[in-house]
Amino acid sequence: MPELNSSIAAEVLAACKAGASELAQGLGRIFGADPSVEVGEPGPLSIDALAEELSGPGLAVLLTVGTASAVAVLPESSGLLPAWYAAPDPTGVSKLATFAQEASLLLLPESLMAEEFRCQRVDDITAALRRAGPAADANALPITLKAADGRTTTLHLIFSFSAGDQLFAAAAWSATIAPTASAPAAPTAAEEPPREKPAGVLRGEAAVRAAATAGASPAVPTRPTHTLNDLPSYTKSLLRIQVPVMVTLASKKHQVSTILEIGPGTILQFKKSCDQLLELEVNGHAIGVGEAVKVGEKFGLRVTSLTLPGERFTPLGKAS
Repeated sequence: MPELNSSIAAEVLAACKAGASELAQGLGRIFGADPSVEVGEPGPLSIDALAEELSGPGLAVLLTVGTASAVAVLPESSGLLPAWYAAPDPTGVSKLATFAQEASLLLLPESLMAEEFRCQRVDDITAALRRAGPAADANALPITLKAADGRTTTLHLIFSFSAGDQLFAAAAWSATIAPTASAPAAPTAAEEPPREKPAGVLRGEAAVRAAATAGASPAVPTRPTHTLNDLPSYTKSLLRIQVPVMVTLASKKHQVSTILEIGPGTILQFKKSCDQLLELEVNGHAIGVGEAVKVGEKFGLRVTSLTLPGERFTPLGKAS
């Protein structure tokens, strides 16, 4: 299986050129007008050389394949980005999510399927790129965008990164790094030292009943959040196994004699209406249903619900 690195620069270039017109349409849904797109040649990445152009806020698109990521960035200084992208409403969030999915299909070769795609604003593009851990041989592919009013800017597609999950880290991300050993700071008034838990503290249902009796609301325990990055490496490797994904429009049975009569122009009728949901199967197992959508010039499926796996019961023998 090919990996996302500098060795596939030619394939990435070919994919970008093939999807240039559809990329323009996807960008047009954000800008409000389709810009013209001209794909340049990939070359070695130099963040310092791009610092002046990419310093400051902008739009970043993260495309993750396995343990590596590609990032497309567009600076806010270009004047092409709409005002709403910085704090989008639900409709804007949907637009950015759709564009990220389209970008994963248009900017990467078909041999690489993005497992995660994300699109949002970053406060400083150059700082975000450095956080994402660019590879020593990372490449940058410039894509020139020209609006109808003559404004021109460059969308940079950069690959690859080893810590793409850090791209959208908060601006104060460095504050989370473990400090060096030093004398402990005195607690402020807002930061009281943790108190020892007194003996006889009620737990579980006893705590809930006690809180209800006292008229107080029991504290809701917070669950730790986990991501795929928390999995061990041998488990992550299983997630990269490719399985067939099929969408069934409709199906029916015919006699062999009827099938032999099928020819060009034959219309097959199905009992399923055109507005019914389509079935999604993975490796021959139905996992959900969805509705047909158009992604650029391609066909897609928007999943509306997932099917829970069937329960299996094993009879137990009689107790001896």
